[in-house]
Amino acid sequence: MTTSAARAVTVNAPPPAGAHALFTASVDDSTLVTHYVLDIFASGADPNTATPIATQDLGKPPVVNGDCDVDIAQTYNTLAAGSYNATVSAVGTGGSSRSIATPFTK
Repeated sequence: MTTSAARAVTVNAPPPAGAHALFTASVDDSTLVTHYVLDIFASGADPNTATPIATQDLGKPPVVNGDCDVDIAQTYNTLAAGSYNATVSAVGTGGSSRSIATPFTK
């Protein structure tokens, strides 16, 4: 058994987990959808009439088992602490279709 000289050890907290939007791909994803758009609204706002407080073009992410998973940390990190509603719209050659609003808290 031996004892070594004292050493300083620094333990850093792990980086925060990224923020992700997980949504079901449109049934027309492979034929009509060109991209998806995330809109974030103040809690209680009507997505059909309100202006979003944040928007992110999600591109056309890969579909895995019917779902799309997109990193939205850049948009999420700009939000102040509070309650919000998020929607995802499928946008394509025939127009767009918005999901129901999903509440979340930051």
